[in-house]
Amino acid sequence: MEKEVLQGYLQKMMTLQDELDHRFTEVDFRIAIDKLGLSDKEKTELDKEFDQQFKQGSNYYRHHNYIKALDFLLVALAIEPFHLSTLMLITDCYKFLYLETYSPVYYDKIMEYCKRGLKIQAFNPYFAKVETWSEKVFTAINKRTKNMLIVGSSLLLLLFGMIGINMVQVLNLSLNASASVALALMGFAFLMPNFFAISRFSKKLRNSALTIKFVAKD
Repeated sequence: MEKEVLQGYLQKMMTLQDELDHRFTEVDFRIAIDKLGLSDKEKTELDKEFDQQFKQGSNYYRHHNYIKALDFLLVALAIEPFHLSTLMLITDCYKFLYLETYSPVYYDKIMEYCKRGLKIQAFNPYFAKVETWSEKVFTAINKRTKNMLIVGSSLLLLLFGMIGINMVQVLNLSLNASASVALALMGFAFLMPNFFAISRFSKKLRNSALTIKFVAKD
């Protein structure tokens, strides 16, 4: 398909989705397609373009190249905004990227596409599982971060105040060894439940398996 035609089509679709926001439905999409006045040849070319983008994205996904897969799958979704398999693949790409980095950016993307998928198919088990376990991982990470701050602050207070050791003594390495070990063990014990929770929830999220047929049209 000619690049100019495709870009014009995608721009119009994006503009329509932005205008309608959450009210954008498949009916709106089909009406918009009709209003574009595409010829049968252009519609056929658009279908071919979608098919190509979907297949290329799927291929990269199966080779675990999630960033590259998204380059193609997001274009495919822009052409067919209600194609459930494309939505699932995009969500799964962001899922694995989140598990690699725990970046809140990828978490937000998971939530965005899960909500979009559940709007199309409310009882879809894949989107429900990924949304649920992603939220649990995100919450556990935030809790761990807060607890690490608490532990760090407490250790500093103990080291430089509560146990009566001044900076000179610390610099002279006169801190009692057993006290140091005890403090470290206390902090470790306090944080361990958080690390176990993140590991457990991450495993559940990773095992929220995606089962689709890698075909362009459902």
